[in-house]
Amino acid sequence: MQSDALATKGVLYAKIQLSQKMFIHVFNTHLQASYNDPSSLKLGDKYIKIRTNQLTTMREFVYQKTKDDQHPIILLGDFNVDARHETDHTQESDEYHIMLKTLAGDCFHVTDVLKDHLGHHPATVGDFYESDGKRVAKETVLTSYHDQGVPKRLDYIFWVTRISDAERAMGPEPTENDTLIAKDPDANTVVSLGEQTEFVPAKRLSLDEEPDDTPRDTALKQEVKEMLEDVLEIQDKSCNVAEMLSKGTIFRQLSDHYGVQCNLKVRKSRKRMSESQ
Repeated sequence: MQSDALATKGVLYAKIQLSQKMFIHVFNTHLQASYNDPSSLKLGDKYIKIRTNQLTTMREFVYQKTKDDQHPIILLGDFNVDARHETDHTQESDEYHIMLKTLAGDCFHVTDVLKDHLGHHPATVGDFYESDGKRVAKETVLTSYHDQGVPKRLDYIFWVTRISDAERAMGPEPTENDTLIAKDPDANTVVSLGEQTEFVPAKRLSLDEEPDDTPRDTALKQEVKEMLEDVLEIQDKSCNVAEMLSKGTIFRQLSDHYGVQCNLKVRKSRKRMSESQ
């Protein structure tokens, strides 16, 4: 939509070999932008609907490419979803939670690496500084007028892990945001936007349940506790934004967005180490 229609939106995928038996799946994307005043963006907006459809397509693509192995998955890029609430930046936006739920579906656990390690959502576009009590945009050449001095967090690195068959059998874990979107309890995917619809989660097995446990229930709970994939160790101090400053040019930085970065280390899970001994 708008000038985004001139670009072929999609997902760039690479399966990178780290060692003889170790790979990592990396997915990079750039989703539909919003072409209106950020303060007017509400659930049900046409741009949010397009992004949610793109996220659903992306999740299915990631699943098809990774369903046959247990190698780590990284998903990153410019998602054009502002994690920061439009009026209270100490809160998270509804669209941010919709994005996480849509990416997860009933296939994955999704971790926002920067938020998980920094404890907040850093601005990746529209950054500013204070001068004489006034807000001054840091970048004004490449950044659109509506975004100048309006800090938004649009760029992400997600660590994606698979939901086991045992966890899927136990049903989704309800959260405080489950009333934000309508969901199909069977497929666990977004089916509509913009209306407050109560979500009644499927029956869930408690890990503390005992009296009515069948042997199958016990086995499922044990699998949940013992299942360990290869783990991505993220170096805390490496998780941050990169301003990508440009010297000797009319623009302050290489893009209207900051980059996001972190150092990752893949370590072998206890389960795989025991199998290799």
